[in-house]
Amino acid sequence: MERTQASLSSKLRFDCRAAGGPKRRVWRKIHLGIDEQTLEVRAVEITGSHMGDAPVLPDLLNQIPADEAIGSVTADGAYDTRKCHDAIADRGANAVIPPRKNAKPWKPVTAGAVARNEALRASKYLGRAIWRNWSGYHRRSRVETKMHCMKLLGQRLMARDFDRQVAEVQVRIAVMNGYTALGIPVTEPEGSIRPGKGEPRVSQALSNRAPPGDSAGVEGTGCVQLAHHVGPVRPPEGTDELRLGSKWGA
Repeated sequence: MERTQASLSSKLRFDCRAAGGPKRRVWRKIHLGIDEQTLEVRAVEITGSHMGDAPVLPDLLNQIPADEAIGSVTADGAYDTRKCHDAIADRGANAVIPPRKNAKPWKPVTAGAVARNEALRASKYLGRAIWRNWSGYHRRSRVETKMHCMKLLGQRLMARDFDRQVAEVQVRIAVMNGYTALGIPVTEPEGSIRPGKGEPRVSQALSNRAPPGDSAGVEGTGCVQLAHHVGPVRPPEGTDELRLGSKWGA
């Protein structure tokens, strides 16, 4: 069963003031959950600006199928609440949420509270900076990158009805996921040639060799090895380049 590593963020607000409407701005808040492996947006919620971050987390997790295991959920300190930790523990996932600076231990009455107390104890013992590196909290930067991509698609919604605004955001998410699929690394099996006497043991691709510097040689003994080409896929010659928040590789 595939295990999803999820990251959450909710910092993007949309200006929903339409032409000819009231001068007072109406803001919509978007909450995203992405898969850290594929960088695909797996869950999205749109709420009013009055809604906080933590109450939306259970709804985001419910958008991921129940038969799909979640390995960990990474979020910022705004999600350091009992309901969030309990919702993550109910899915059998590990919560990577930094405790607040004035955090106190909770009564260990639920699995989420026990896991949160362990994170608090480790954070105080190691220090917040070391705990962030040890727990892998830095992976949350990937969802912030997705938020930046959403901003590049525009921070104003044209629809005036809330349901249509939700559909408009869903269309943008689908477009962004399509572009993400074009730029992620593709791993392909490659054969290796047994080196002769005195020659360095470096894997040699039998086909589809990546450009120099894109894949490193790996010591081998004649077995099948894996290499990958990192970078966005180049468009065919004679076609226009499509860009979304990043440039094609050099």
